[in-house]
Formats: sequence, C-alpha cells, structure tokens
Amino acid sequence: MVDKIRLPLFVSMIVALFINEASWASEPIISDSQASQYVGKNVSVKGIVANVHVSKKGNIFLNFGRPYPNHTFAAVVF
Repeated sequence: MVDKIRLPLFVSMIVALFINEASWASEPIISDSQASQYVGKNVSVKGIVANVHVSKKGNIFLNFGRPYPNHTFAAVVF
C-alpha cells in the first residue's frame, strides 16, 4: 500500500525536476509529439505523463501523450 502512495509522489517530483530544469536550460523546450524531429539534439521535452511503469529491476518508464504502446515520447529513470 505504501508503494502505491510513494510512486505517484516520486513521479511528480521527477516531472517537477524536469520542468524546473527546463525553465533555465539553454536548450529549446519542445512538446512530446515533436521529440522524433530532434533525435541527436539537446532539447528539453515537456508533456503530460500518460502512464508510468516500474520494471522488475526498478527502472521507471514514463510514457508521454498516450499510454504505452501508443505513447508519443518515453523517458526512463534508472
């Protein structure tokens, strides 16, 4: 039960960190749906986290736009 409470809090903190980082970063801020156009470039991606998956090894997958497998962008926290 505690993990069900901690995971949304952790994800919220990670997303807030990304948004805070993007607010002063020199890279352009793009939407999650534009990310495929910037492969190999340094950018900050901003979007709505549609769902979160934690693997058996503890890796956290953040799917943006729509839930997996129809997401527009995915981030991994190791």
